[in-house]
Parts: sequence; C-alpha cells; structure tokens
Amino acid sequence: MMADVFALPDWLEAYAVNDASMADAYEALGAESRSVLKKCIARLHRIWGESPERAVSLRCPSRGFCLECEDLPADAAVIVCEADYRHPVAFLAALMPAVLSGARLVLPFFLSPGGSAPSALSGTGAPPAAPLLAALELAGVEHVYLVNEGAALDFVLGLPSDASRLVLVGEKPFGQSLVLHAHNTGLPCRSFVQPPRYYNERLGRMVELSFAMADAGSRRVDEPGVAGSLYGAPVCLDADHENVWIWPDLGPEWFRLRRMRLFSPRAS
Repeated sequence: MMADVFALPDWLEAYAVNDASMADAYEALGAESRSVLKKCIARLHRIWGESPERAVSLRCPSRGFCLECEDLPADAAVIVCEADYRHPVAFLAALMPAVLSGARLVLPFFLSPGGSAPSALSGTGAPPAAPLLAALELAGVEHVYLVNEGAALDFVLGLPSDASRLVLVGEKPFGQSLVLHAHNTGLPCRSFVQPPRYYNERLGRMVELSFAMADAGSRRVDEPGVAGSLYGAPVCLDADHENVWIWPDLGPEWFRLRRMRLFSPRAS
C-alpha cells in the first residue's frame, strides 16, 4: 500500500517497468541464478528481521535526567541503481535493509545507460538487467522505474528531506547531481560506487564479487596489500557465502527516523 504521507507524481508512471518485463526477467534468469538471489535475501532477512512499526525506549542514566527515543520507518527510501549494474546481490544488499526497515515507500530507480530518458511503459529503451529485475521480484518490490538521472533528480527534489533516505549503487562517475542535491538539502544519502570486493577465505585473497559460480573466474580481481582478516577487509566470505553480500555500514536502522526527548523526571 502506498504511504499517505507522500504521493507519487503522475509523470512518474510513464517510466514504470511493466509487469511483463519483470516476469520475463524472472524466467530468463534460470533456477540456479534465482537460487543465488533467494539465498542472499534469506541471509539478510535472518540477520536483521523485520523492524517494528514503532519502537520506544527509555533510559535514565542517572537520577538527574532521562532519554526517551522513538524509532519510526522513513516515509520514502529511494534506491538508485545503474540499469546494467553487474552485481545484483550487492544491489539486494542495499534494497533489503530498506524493505526490512518498514519504510513506507521503497522505490528502486534504474538509471538507463547513456543518459537517455526511455519510457519503460511504452517499451522504448533497454530494460534493466534481468538479474536486477528478478531480484526485485523475489524481494516482493512491485514499483520499479527506469529513468535517466534528470528524471531521478526531479523526483528526489520533491522528497521530504527530513523523512526520506537515498542510496546510490553503481560504478563512478554515477549520480553526482543526486549526491549534490542530497548534500545541499540535508537528505541522508549513502553512495556505493566502488566494486564490491571481499576477502575470499577459500582462495586466501581479495577478490571482486561475482553473481554465479559459473562465471566466478572471469570477474575475480586480486587486490594485493589488504590483510585477509576480519579487521583488514570490510567483508570476509567463506565458501558457502561467496555469492552473498552485505554492506557493513548499511542496515535497516539507517532507514529509520529517530526522535529523542531529553528531560528531567519530576517526582510525583
């Protein structure tokens, strides 16, 4: 259900990816690749679980004062990703925290290659890569848009900055106008523009994340000089998790709105 607090502009519908494209992408991916995406979703779900609609906590560190915290889901979480991004599980690792946070509106925007402004509804322009669309299908996200950076910026300009979140996933240079707008308006923004690389415990070295074991050899890149330990690499994966990803600094809590009240308790 769409949130009442933020209405989508009418013009955005022209860029919606239609259901047929989503279904075709799901079927084109194949069972083995879909299982990789399902495993990633399952791991992230078990790691974080679903956030409550509202959480309130009270701490009184001393007799002199108390701190009350209220935690609510963001009104809108916009995930902007390159339409040909080749790391679908890294995309999922940015999307699932927003989903699990309970954000009232989770909107994936795919930026079309070359800066064109295709109309996904009318069928013009290349659709997003099939693994990305299949990832959304499996994650249960229904509203998907294929836009250029200008249209994405037009949408973000209308977001309530104090109640929204923006995440960019791609390879630099990417989404610079969006990041600048976020900086100028105070819209919380996270940008993941470096290739996802991790310490592979099986191989004993840093490698680049790949989507499926079948093409693992062609996409793995050595990165010398990084220690192979939990403290030397942001992410370490064993043989059972080489196709799973997690952004260490991006969890559901980042997509939550925190309000605080500092007060002195009064004796009754």
